[in-house]
Amino acid sequence: MSLLDNLKEKAVQTAKNQLSALGNEFQVNANKKVNEAKNEIASSLSNLNVIIANARKMETQLKLSLNTIESRLNDFDNKVENIGNES
Repeated sequence: MSLLDNLKEKAVQTAKNQLSALGNEFQVNANKKVNEAKNEIASSLSNLNVIIANARKMETQLKLSLNTIESRLNDFDNKVENIGNES
């Protein structure tokens, strides 16, 4: 094998090694980014679940308040009707 052939072979092997290293680095960085995105999504979903739970609690409280208001309005209507009947 000539010196030129040896140099070509070493150059090709060096290029392959560099490409392999770049590919590995790319894969590691891509995996990190994917994991970061997964963590952000999980955190956002957790926050959303808390917001939904709080909204459901508020809905229940509003329904109870509405029921109380309706009950008091009915009581008031009955009192007004009773006053009307008394006169």
